[in-house]
Amino acid sequence: NDIDAKGIAGYYDELEYTILIDTGYINLDLNGFTLYTSDDVSAIIQIGSEWGSMIDAVLTIEDSSPEKTGKIYSKSVGINNYGGTLIIKNGTIEINSEIDRFTCAINSLMGINTIYDGNLIVTSAANSFVSYCIDDGSFEGLLTIKGGNFSVDAPHAINLAIRGEAYVDGGTFSSTYLNFDASGNVYLGTNEDGIGAKFIGGLKSYNSINELLTSETGFYTNDNLKITVNDSVKELVYYGDITIKK
Repeated sequence: NDIDAKGIAGYYDELEYTILIDTGYINLDLNGFTLYTSDDVSAIIQIGSEWGSMIDAVLTIEDSSPEKTGKIYSKSVGINNYGGTLIIKNGTIEINSEIDRFTCAINSLMGINTIYDGNLIVTSAANSFVSYCIDDGSFEGLLTIKGGNFSVDAPHAINLAIRGEAYVDGGTFSSTYLNFDASGNVYLGTNEDGIGAKFIGGLKSYNSINELLTSETGFYTNDNLKITVNDSVKELVYYGDITIKK
């Protein structure tokens, strides 16, 4: 059955999370079920009780069900990473909020995050907050994306906010506002076949999009046309979908 987890009070006696992981190696198999809460909490899962230093907690999430219907569902945040290691093999993190609040699938204030596959889906009505698939708020954080689907639909929507380092070698991204907001370093690479991330409807960044490319990679249309832009360009939205390739 689906699991309705109960909220746990944090430092300020407010309900912050339903599951706290602060040490050890934990494997969470969603197995086709939904992990959610009826309580009004900040996050479903939190790695580390407070942020400020790295900890020896490793959480691996997967969904072994044949239909891959397992998900973590929240009205605010799916996972807070406060200094541990998060590995997502597959499965879904879905955020859906009908009120004005901070919404984010993975909120990483410090830690290492690696995503191989799965779905990060954020839908929000928030007008005064930004909605993210991943908010990597740590200057010491490391994000690696090998694949998966990243979708955010909100008035202020951003796929990835990066303040540390991010290596994006795959995945499909869609956003109603921006794909990237990076004060840190983002490196758009490819897999072994020379194919990288795909941006539905074009690529939109707060930064120069040329700064995101790694050596020998470029922007390509669905017709395999390479697009060259100058360093001042921050978006490619007139060519349809954009794929990173070598």
